[in-house]
Amino acid sequence: MASKGIYQYTVQESNNAGLGQGGSVFLDAGDTFTPDNGVIIAIQAFGNGVTISGLVPENSDKHIGTATTDLGYEGKGSTSTTYTIDANSTIFGRFTSITISSDSCICYIG
Repeated sequence: MASKGIYQYTVQESNNAGLGQGGSVFLDAGDTFTPDNGVIIAIQAFGNGVTISGLVPENSDKHIGTATTDLGYEGKGSTSTTYTIDANSTIFGRFTSITISSDSCICYIG
């Protein structure tokens, strides 16, 4: 499912991917995760919030990341070397790898 372009999914495939039915993983401080199949589509923070020290977007022209060139949509955003997500918050995107430097989170695969 992950190899298809954004406009090539059936309605059911799109719903399944959007719900993270590709799987999920729980990460603690110091963990790095790169999915074998698919991409990380959502990151849900726990505890006091999670600090992400490494975030690699599938496409740096569309999604933020922690490299200075990963600005997000058409380079219109800003970037940082770390991102902090408040507790009980979720961010969405398409990321190929993540490194957590504090607290914990669940990453959903799509």
